[in-house]
Amino acid sequence: MNFLSLFGTKTSRRSNGSAHRFGAPTTLGPSARSAIDAQSEVLSDLAHSWVRDLPWASRPLELCNVYPRVANRIARCWENLAMTDAVLDDLLVDHRGGRKGFPALVATELLRLQALHEKRNHTTDNAV
Repeated sequence: MNFLSLFGTKTSRRSNGSAHRFGAPTTLGPSARSAIDAQSEVLSDLAHSWVRDLPWASRPLELCNVYPRVANRIARCWENLAMTDAVLDDLLVDHRGGRKGFPALVATELLRLQALHEKRNHTTDNAV
């Protein structure tokens, strides 16, 4: 199932066909960690809403399909300009060395998001 088929829904389907609501795991320990890891492989409700609010040309559909965890991370910080700067910088600049980077289409989408973010950041700076 890809991002576009999930775009209008609030639930996702597990491989066994049962519905899954996004939210925190109800257990603690290693099983909680695996539940969190499984959730990071699904686009969150917040990320769905964030993508819908973006201009059509800036929507990172491939990112959401291939790297939902990354899209969830960006969506969580999008309202905080400084955090968004830090997250996009972390994603686009190899600070540790040796990373292979994102596929070209995903990298292009991230660069479009960065340009959109810089534009809104510049607009906010001028309004002050």
